[in-house]
Amino acid sequence: MKPYIKYLKKNYHGTSRLCLHSIVGNTIVPKICILNYECSHCAFDQWLDNLEGAEINREKGVLRDVLLKAA
Repeated sequence: MKPYIKYLKKNYHGTSRLCLHSIVGNTIVPKICILNYECSHCAFDQWLDNLEGAEINREKGVLRDVLLKAA
């Protein structure tokens, strides 16, 4: 387990447990972690990984490109 995950699990509980992606700035969504920092089981984490891996052309519209890749 990564040291920062161990720190987060020890020091943050309940509604004070912000999503790791919110903490590091990958998203501005103030999301609460409901899986105790077990990101490999998190649908939000997987969705962000898929978006990061996708080549999105912003000129054609992000939402359309994401929906096409998801289909």
